[in-house]
Amino acid sequence: MGTPRFIDWFIAVGVGTLLVWLEPTLLLFTFVVAGIGWLGQFLVQDSLFS
Repeated sequence: MGTPRFIDWFIAVGVGTLLVWLEPTLLLFTFVVAGIGWLGQFLVQDSLFS
């Protein structure tokens, strides 16, 4: 009886920990990609207009 509950708790904690660990990484990754895209666009515009 206690084993499935323990497994469910273990899975819940594991998924929760994974989400907490991945979310900032995903956010940072998105921020970095957006920053690189913005910087690239800025550099392309600068080189085109100069």
